[in-house]
Amino acid sequence: MILIVSDHTDTSTSVVINWIESKGKAWIRLNDFDFESNGVDFIYSDSSSSSQGLFSLVINGQEINSNQIRKIWYRRFFASVAINITSANEERAAMKAKVEGFVVNEKHSLKNVLANTVPDESKWLNRPVNSNINKIDQLVAAKKLGFDIPGHMITNNKKHLISFKQKCGKIIVKPLYNIRSISIRHKTYVPFTSLISETFIEKLGEHFFPSFFQEYIEKQYEIRTFYLNGICYSMAMFSQRNDKTTIDFRNYDNNRPNRRVPYKLPSDIEVRIDTFMKAMGLNSGSLDFIYATNGKYYFLEVNPVGQFGMVSYPCNYYLEEKISNFLMHE
Repeated sequence: MILIVSDHTDTSTSVVINWIESKGKAWIRLNDFDFESNGVDFIYSDSSSSSQGLFSLVINGQEINSNQIRKIWYRRFFASVAINITSANEERAAMKAKVEGFVVNEKHSLKNVLANTVPDESKWLNRPVNSNINKIDQLVAAKKLGFDIPGHMITNNKKHLISFKQKCGKIIVKPLYNIRSISIRHKTYVPFTSLISETFIEKLGEHFFPSFFQEYIEKQYEIRTFYLNGICYSMAMFSQRNDKTTIDFRNYDNNRPNRRVPYKLPSDIEVRIDTFMKAMGLNSGSLDFIYATNGKYYFLEVNPVGQFGMVSYPCNYYLEEKISNFLMHE
């Protein structure tokens, strides 16, 4: 049995499942909100036959226990929490935020219970423990392996930020954590990577929340690479030709989409990617690079749960089928 742990909104998961079904293999999907559904029963208990304990799941009448799992795909999980406190009252809003934080921590602990109950790493396509690797840890590991990386700093001090900008010229600010949208009163906000101007810095107080700043690299194009079990599938994006996407390609222009084409990285870069991913404990993930105007490839980051459909479809890589083949192989 194949267990797929995912977000209920993720369409790429559904496409992979279609491939699995087409080849007659058994699967079960556990979504982020399923634990709160009447259609799902879950139990974890200690077991004399297993030092890790055992869990069992019944989802819409379909049952699986940890001993039956042949492969498990940790796609993504617990992306959000729904707490039914809708009052605009400040005290109740603060209570909602605290309850949400508590529930998120509980769900992360539950996720780790699932992971620890299936300790055989060969059964996993990515593990929850490696799903959110700190960007600084990524950059340190990448630099050790010989990747070029942009200059960067984390600071809460305006004077330090001014000095960094004077050193680099152009700088950007971006989240340390994987980008997540924020929904407030039926509106959605996305924290894109942004260029930092001198005017913006002037408006800052002497101290602010510690933020991640990075040297802006002038690019010829961007590269998104999907890595799967030792193989790289790359795509070039000509995002610099559109003012809307030149800083962050995720600021999509649906009226004038970026040109996206299959791309082959130099073999030495692909070897480094393979070494890097193994060092990070990952057998799958989406990596971002810049091919700069100075002819160098700059490593930016890896997202273990990043989207891969945006690489699969334009480049005809059929990544969803390749993922299904990995999950069906025993």
